[in-house]
Amino acid sequence: MNTSCVSQLSENKEDLILVTDEADIPYFVLSAVTDFPSIGIVSDRFPLLANLNVIENITLFSMYHENIGFKEASERIKPYFSDLDMAEVSRKRKENLTRQELIQTYALRCFSRGCDFIMTDFDKMSDMKILRETLDKTKKRVFLWIMCSQNDLGNFSEFNYKKMRISGCNI
Repeated sequence: MNTSCVSQLSENKEDLILVTDEADIPYFVLSAVTDFPSIGIVSDRFPLLANLNVIENITLFSMYHENIGFKEASERIKPYFSDLDMAEVSRKRKENLTRQELIQTYALRCFSRGCDFIMTDFDKMSDMKILRETLDKTKKRVFLWIMCSQNDLGNFSEFNYKKMRISGCNI
């Protein structure tokens, strides 16, 4: 993929609905996450690791890529657990999470990385509402980018976001 497309997108400081061909979504998401660390991904395409609990899944990236300890990584994310009233969830494994807890955990994983943008490919409005509520409850302003195909665009009519066609990005 042409990384200049994602670079141009990251200059947009607003919530967006990114419309593309359905087959292009996984490639675009993978390129964004590997080339632009300020973009976090909330997607079932990047599942939690089964042998780790919620807090371990959230802090893993920081511990590995920033070479910091579990305690420091946990302290960094602690305020978000309070904002979302998720203290009871921190020790659960993914198999025991509700859909809401899972989506919140995906979002917290992005927050732990310091992301300014969250990209998602959820196609269910119920998942999007959970994600939007999660972002609204935190004190950090994160821009939400919803990836969808032209056929699914109507699913997101409740979100009054700018729509951007990204098919010309050499995906």
